[in-house]
Amino acid sequence: MNAEALPNLPPKPERPLDGDCCDNGCEVCVFTAYAEDLRRWQEAVIAITAEARAAEADGNTRN
Repeated sequence: MNAEALPNLPPKPERPLDGDCCDNGCEVCVFTAYAEDLRRWQEAVIAITAEARAAEADGNTRN
């Protein structure tokens, strides 16, 4: 699959700055939230890429 065939991917979550964490042991730290956002982003990229590859393969088998 070439880069032009890739669909628009969602933007990668921005990592918080070290100073964004207050070091108070919050239940949901900014870094915990970032890790979860990053995991969801990675899953979305994998799914979108797989769908695009499947569509490309399907198009290639019809030729």
